[in-house]
Amino acid sequence: AGAAAVAAPVPHGAPASIVLGDRAAMATDGSDLGRALAALLEALAAPPLALRVELEVPPGCGLGASAAAAVAAARAVLARLEANPPEPEPPATTARVLAAAAAWERVFHGNPSGIDAAAAAHGGVLLFRRATGHEALRLRAPLPLSVAIAGPPASTRAMVEAVSELQRRRPDLVDGALRGIEGLVHDARRHLLAHDLSALGGAL
Repeated sequence: AGAAAVAAPVPHGAPASIVLGDRAAMATDGSDLGRALAALLEALAAPPLALRVELEVPPGCGLGASAAAAVAAARAVLARLEANPPEPEPPATTARVLAAAAAWERVFHGNPSGIDAAAAAHGGVLLFRRATGHEALRLRAPLPLSVAIAGPPASTRAMVEAVSELQRRRPDLVDGALRGIEGLVHDARRHLLAHDLSALGGAL
């Protein structure tokens, strides 16, 4: 919706070597996973390939599992297509990975912001704005995180569509909430850079 956000990767994700969790798919089978794989391969101009992506985070819990899988899959495809890929990954390759991940994510989420894929692709703590991309935040010390997963999986697509509908009906309400979010994100960025974890926890 245009507001800034802060994202931090967790030290687990989706190492790629498409089996996704307990789901398997082919690009031609018509399933969401199959359509996502087809979109990713098309974005990379890749031939049919066998991929395996093993998720280390549960899907549907707001931890960016789908984006992590997409980034891992895109990098695995490019590693297969390119002989002796350079290290570290050049910006042009990262841009291709993000474009392919976006194609994958659109299948599942409709209109993704790109923040999850950016966090998965770049690592580190990011300030992200859809219109301008990401800014790496250089922290003074590692950021400890505690992640609790509660409740059943939820649909990001349904949530995004509900917010869009609410913004159509009540733009004043949504715009006010976005201004509040923007202020919290500004505070969170300041606390992160100062490594003031107590103040960061209060903002959260």
